[in-house]
Amino acid sequence: MSQIELSYMETKKELIKEIKKRQYMVLATSEEDVVMARTVLFISDGLSVFFIMRPATRKYAQIAANPNVAVAAGNLQIEGNVRSRGRPFAEENKVLMDILRETNLKVYEHAAQSYPQRPEYELFEVVPRRIALYKTPLFNDVPESYWEILYVEREEAYRVTTRDAEISTVYRE
Repeated sequence: MSQIELSYMETKKELIKEIKKRQYMVLATSEEDVVMARTVLFISDGLSVFFIMRPATRKYAQIAANPNVAVAAGNLQIEGNVRSRGRPFAEENKVLMDILRETNLKVYEHAAQSYPQRPEYELFEVVPRRIALYKTPLFNDVPESYWEILYVEREEAYRVTTRDAEISTVYRE
């Protein structure tokens, strides 16, 4: 069998745990024929991940031109769209800044000192469409290698073995 449907809620819970384990991930953006990837500090809340940036960057220009991005850390991949959440320390972002304080106090303290004086900084959210987690017997207690894939908008989850990935319609989407 090329793909097995999983419980969306159970897979979502597992992926949230995996996302929380990571603070630094690689963010890939593109504009026209130029693709760039760079390591970024992320804040996670549920399935979404958040990062702070200022407009005077290539990353900002690429996202403005094409909000479709990919984020990766180890065996975890997130595909989604970026949207602005406004100023990092705005009242509506308090929960996210509290998460940053709990997970990386040094970065939080730096941000709390400098960002309020620098209004150009914005908080951005990667709203996920597809999240994939790769598991392999090399690093996990599993009998064979596979992908767990979560389609957020459709609320569907699947397991696809690597040997069946090339024939799986779910894997290839």
